[in-house]
This record gives sequence, structure tokens and C-alpha cells, in this order.
Amino acid sequence: MTENADLERNIELGLREYWEILCKRKRIFLIVFFSCFLVSFLFVFFVLKVKYRASARVIITQPTVQVMKENDFVINEIYKIANESEIIRSDSIAEDISGRLKDNGEYKVNVAPGEVKAMLGVKQKPNSEIVDISAVSSNRYKAFFVLKALIAVYMEDIKERRLKSVNDMYGTLTKQLAQKRREIEVAEEKLTKFLLDNEIIVRALEVGTSEIETNSVDKTRLDREPQINEKYLILKSQRMDKEAFLKEIKNYRDQDVLLALTAIAKRDPKIVDLTLRDTLYEKERELSRLLITQSEIHPDALAATGEVEEAQKKIAFEVDRAIQSIEMNVKSLAAEERKLREIIDVGLSDKMVEYNTLKRDLEVKKSIHNNFMNELQIINIADKVQNVPFLKIIKAPALPARPLVSKSTYLLVAFLLSLSSAGISVAVMEHINVCIENVEEVEDIMDMKVLATMPLWKRHQEANADKEKTGDIGLVTLNHPKSIVSEAFRMLRTNVIFLGGGKKIKSILITSPNPSEGKSFISANLAIAIASAGEKVVLVDADLRRPMIHKYFAIENKKGLSSYLIGEWPLQDIRTCPDTLERLKVIPSGPMPANPNELLGTSKTQELITALNEDGNFVIVDSSPILAVSDSLVLSAKTDGTILIICASSTTKKSGSRAKLLLKDVGANILGGVLNKIKGAKGGYYYCGNKYYSNET
Repeated sequence: MTENADLERNIELGLREYWEILCKRKRIFLIVFFSCFLVSFLFVFFVLKVKYRASARVIITQPTVQVMKENDFVINEIYKIANESEIIRSDSIAEDISGRLKDNGEYKVNVAPGEVKAMLGVKQKPNSEIVDISAVSSNRYKAFFVLKALIAVYMEDIKERRLKSVNDMYGTLTKQLAQKRREIEVAEEKLTKFLLDNEIIVRALEVGTSEIETNSVDKTRLDREPQINEKYLILKSQRMDKEAFLKEIKNYRDQDVLLALTAIAKRDPKIVDLTLRDTLYEKERELSRLLITQSEIHPDALAATGEVEEAQKKIAFEVDRAIQSIEMNVKSLAAEERKLREIIDVGLSDKMVEYNTLKRDLEVKKSIHNNFMNELQIINIADKVQNVPFLKIIKAPALPARPLVSKSTYLLVAFLLSLSSAGISVAVMEHINVCIENVEEVEDIMDMKVLATMPLWKRHQEANADKEKTGDIGLVTLNHPKSIVSEAFRMLRTNVIFLGGGKKIKSILITSPNPSEGKSFISANLAIAIASAGEKVVLVDADLRRPMIHKYFAIENKKGLSSYLIGEWPLQDIRTCPDTLERLKVIPSGPMPANPNELLGTSKTQELITALNEDGNFVIVDSSPILAVSDSLVLSAKTDGTILIICASSTTKKSGSRAKLLLKDVGANILGGVLNKIKGAKGGYYYCGNKYYSNET
């Protein structure tokens, strides 16, 4: 319970200190706050344009089209969403959108391609084909129309790309199909001419053939010669076909191992591993994806390049192995052909072989032609469905109703930032402030008791209130006895009278660290306050450089302290008694001498103060500033005590401490200090308490 109570007390004290600092710097706080908020307000309402976002959600599918191009290999055409996102943000799309909006008859929006690119945003949902597209602008209609035009332009772009791809493949296959037709026609002409020229072949064909085994010549039962010749022709045809295929594969191998692998797999998929091609495609796609965001010398790109090369080596090895297998098969067929040829004596000879060769060649060409016809049919179907869009709209664009961030939100942020700026300004000013501001700083920094706090007295108000009085401006305790300042001087008088305890303080030196800190004002009014209490007071103006006391009391300054010190006038002739106070006598400074410091340091100064004290008087000595000249240090050793005047918001902490140190070095009896010219709450509870007694402002 005790710890909680201490914590709450510390928090309360901390908040109170912050509040006091804020009250002390309220002018800075209010100026910074209202300045920042006014600028922010004008910026929000007259400069800032709120942003509107029109959004849509679409699905970009990834169609795969397989077609047969030249050299009879399969290609895949795949749409990658990452690539499509870049196309949506491309310059060509932006230019098309800009032109479309300018030429549209329903609505016309003038927007440059660069502005379109800046407005567009594309974001893909992770691990899906869903894409969010948006357009942001200060004009909500512009954002809506740009997004709407984007979808239309992008769909047209997809159709154009699909149509171009299909047309390219269709043209290639059409050329190859025409070539195959010409080859078939040539083969048919050769076969027809051969039959016309060789009647024996026609009679042999009339005999007919039956199914025979082709695995081993030794197992074959040869009943009739046509069967032997047919077997021989089949073997030779197979050998020639294999040799032609082997030659074609080797040509492909010299061009591209991937073409050779695809051709082998199409002819006989069992002798090669077709998954190697898919692995290569996957490695190449991974490499392409890396090269979009990275350079070719990046470690990841280099590693992916190595994997592609390794996959290509495996494919090359697989093709070489398949070629060796085909070569062995060709050699085997050739061996069987030779064995069968040896058992053929007579009858169907080379003529039958030539016939079957021509016939087999014609069948092969027809088969290839049919394959091309099938692939062309696929392209025709793709050509018919190419108008079907691959972009599916899930959420259509809508006119945005609200901005992304409203002006009221901006104003709230501006309000909070203005508060923060004002608070920071107060904290910075408090941190960098080098001047003494309140009682606590006097006591903590200078280690000196504060005898009284003097509120700021505006002399021009007193002069305006009573223009006929010109001689006693600044004598607040005389002219305004009920004011706060008068009450502060009465408090100072009380503290001064009872400072000495058992030993009464008779002579008091009043000085300040710097000029214009109110020491003469304090001296004059303190003397009046003590005299008003029934005490006899002598006010001595010892500031021989810039005297002010004679101006406060409107008396002549032709003779005074300097006249006495140089022996021109006796003491009784330099004292003046104001009309309003019989118990107060004033000794002005007199003419300004050439050597004030040496003059004040003479024994006559001590004799004067002693003589004045013997008459039972309070002697108040107004002296020069300590840091400006050393006159006050000389006088401080000749008086019973010294009061140091500190001007709030003017006297620096360094100068105040330095002034006290100089007084201590000469052995001065420092009675305390007076905090002068305080404003508002700067005087702490000393000043706030004085308001209770005041009927005047």
C-alpha cells in the first residue's frame, strides 16, 4: 500500500510539473499549435486532394495449347500470371487506355499514359489465379473509368495475342501439309508407273500373302515364293525405314537434342525417358523467373543455369543411348534380310522388293500427312474459340463512394500533430532555456533563499492612468498600496526586518548580475515599504555610472554621494526628504565621477554607512550590476548584507551563479534573492498566493 501511494504521489507530482511547464509556456504552446493547425487546415481544404480507389477482382486463367510445328515437335504456350501483371502495368496498355478514354463517345476523360500508369495497382492473391486490380485518383469518376477501360483493353490484348499465336502456328502447319501432299503425289506416281512397267509384280500380288512371323527367319515356314518375297520385302522395308528414321534422328541430334528426344518419343516412347523433357522445361521456367528480378551473375541465377545445363546433358545422353539402340536394331534387320535373301533362288526378286519399297514409302507419307491433318484440325478449333476470354471478372468495377482517407481524418491527424508539435516546442524551449524562470530554479541552481517574488509591473499603465504624475512613476508601494506588487514588497520588508535574528541588519546592499534587471525599482519601493512601517530609512544611490533613484523620486542630482565622497558637500546637505514620506531620506548619486570604483573604495564610504547606521536608520544601498563593474563587490564588504535581484526570463543561470560566486569570494553576507518581473505562474506558489490579497491588477 505504501509503495502504491508513493507511486501515485510521484505520478501526481510529475503531472503537476508538466502542467506548470505548460502553463508557463502557454503562449509558445498556443502559437505553435494554432499556427500548425491553421496551416494544416488550409492545406487540407485548399491544397490536399483526397484519393478515391476503384477496385475489381478477376481470375486470369493459364491455358495450355499443344500444337505441331515444324520438325514435328510439341510446344506449349502458357500464360504466367506474373507476366500478365507486368503487361497490365505496361506502357502499351496505358497508352491504349488513354486513347480509349479520349475517343469514347459515352464519356471522355483526358488522362495521360503516365498518369494512367501511376494510378494502376495489381496484386495477386498468393497461390491462386485471383488478381486484384485498382485505380487510385483524386477524381472518383476518373478512377472508375480508367479501371473499366483497363479491363476492356486487357481483354482485347489477350485476344490479339491468342489470335496472333494461332495464326502463326496455322500458317506453319499449312505450308508443311502442302509439302506432304506433294510427296504423296510423287510416291503414288512412282508406284503406278512401276506396276505398269512390271506385269510380274501384278501376278505375284494376285497370289496373296498371309501373316508370317518376323522374329526369326529360322522359324518361318515358306510354303510359297510370294510369302518368302513378302517376308523379304517387309524386312527390307523395315530396315530402310529404320535407317531413314535413324538419319532423321541424327540430324535432329545435330540441331537440338530436345527435338531428337521428342521425335524418338513420338515414334517409340518406350526407348526414351520423356520425363527428362518435362524436367528441362521446369528448370528453364525457374531460370526465366529468376532472371526477371535478378541478374545473370546472381548466385541463384547461376545455380539455376547449372541445373538447366545438367538437364540438357541428361537428355543428350538419353538420345545417344536411343540412337545406339536403333543402330543395333537396324543391324539386326539387315542381318535377317541377308539370311532371307540367300534362300530366295528365283521368282520374285528385286522387282518385288522395289514394289514394296515404293508401297511402304507411300504408306509412310500418308501416315505423316494424316498426322498433320489432325494437328491442323486442333488449330482450327483453337481459332474458333480464340474469342473466348481467358479473363474472368469476379468483382466488376464500381464507382467509389468514399475516399481512401477523408478530410476529417486528415484534420484529426493534423490536430494531433499540431498538439504534438506544440508539446515538443514547449519541451525544447524548456530544455534549451538558459534563463532563470521560477523560485525553484533560484533555490536549486544558485542555492540561495528567495525573499520575495515581484510580479511584472507595467509602468506605462500607471502613467496612462494618471498622466499628471510624472515624477513618481515606478513607486508602486506609494501610488498603488493595494496592488499585488505592493503586497510583494511588504513581504520582502518583513523578511528583511527579521533576517538577522538576534543581530539586526542595518545596512543592505541591493544589486543584480546584469543591467536592467530592476535593482533600482526594488531599492526604491523596498525603502518606501520599510518607511511605511514606521522605520527610519535612508536610500543611497551608489550606482555612480547609471543612477536611477533621483528619477524615481523626481529630485535633483546636482549633489549627492559623489559630492560627499570627494569632500564638496557634508552629509546633512546631500540628504533629501520626499514630501510624501517623512521617515524616508534619499541620497542621490550626484555627478558621475571619472573613477567610481576607486571613489567607493575609500574609507569615506564606510564612514558614511556607519554614520547613517548610528542614527538608527535602515540603509538601503542601490549599486551597480556585479558582472558589469566591480563597484558592488567593493560595497558588499561595507554593508551588513547583500540582496541579489534576479530577473525572471532575463537573468541566465550562468550569470546568476557567477554573480553569487563573486560575492562569496569577497566575503559578502548574502541575505537572499528577489525574483523580479515574473509573469503568470512563473513565481510558483509565492506569486499565486499574493492574488488573495489584491484588489487591483
